[in-house]
Amino acid sequence: MYLSELAPARWRGALNMLFQLATTTGNLTANLINYGTGKLIPWGWRLSLGLAGVPACLLILGSIVCPETPNSLIERGHFEKGRATLEKVRGIPNVDLEYDDILEASRAANQVRILCVNHVHRCKNKLSCDCEFQSYVFFMQTLDPDHVVCLPLRFLYGQIY
Repeated sequence: MYLSELAPARWRGALNMLFQLATTTGNLTANLINYGTGKLIPWGWRLSLGLAGVPACLLILGSIVCPETPNSLIERGHFEKGRATLEKVRGIPNVDLEYDDILEASRAANQVRILCVNHVHRCKNKLSCDCEFQSYVFFMQTLDPDHVVCLPLRFLYGQIY
């Protein structure tokens, strides 16, 4: 999400695809490391777990160093700080068009949020709203095409992978 918000529009798709490639490569690397350390009995799992902590620590350090996104700042009402961050990230002082687009998107998002707040106020108690929302999420996950196809196959054939 951070990458999508900071990337210029013309590079956004390519950078998101590179992110997906990096994620897939990371999964492959993790599986190869787990395969290799699995043969080191009895402490191989500890090595595997410790190596998994390295990228996690890098992400935590990166999240401390990286600036907040202009979208996030504008959503929270820090308009001038959002504009200054946008100018800093883009490296140019004239960011009027992109800033106006972010403001328009923020206004649209706030209208959606108001509808959700109105729905929550209609509920008698918080527990019924939570149950309603969880039921909706469960229902939508059940209708997910992966689940619709894979769930019957698991019952028919057992494990499918």
